Amino acid sequence: MQDLVFGEHGTARDRPEGKIGLEAFSVGAKTGTAEIRHLDGPPTNNAWIAGFAPCRAPRFAFVVCLEDVDDKVHGADAAGPVAAEILRVLAANGNADLRSEASP
Repeated sequence: MQDLVFGEHGTARDRPEGKIGLEAFSVGAKTGTAEIRHLDGPPTNNAWIAGFAPCRAPRFAFVVCLEDVDDKVHGADAAGPVAAEILRVLAANGNADLRSEASP
């Protein structure tokens, strides 16, 4: 699950077209996208991410699910930044071990 954030082909890794923000943390995660085809409207997606932190000795687990986002948006793009903000708040409140060893 760490490769999803830190691996070369990870879907929750920062990309040139957008910063997700999880790489600053010691985190493992899995993203997902559920395509919704509405009978009476345009298609949408449900975007989610689930994970844990810190990696070596997990103390926190999280799930973020955003319903009815644009059908071009995927789990990492929509839910990933929300998860990163939750981890930022936890790290700022005395949980320095959440910071990635690779982050500044």
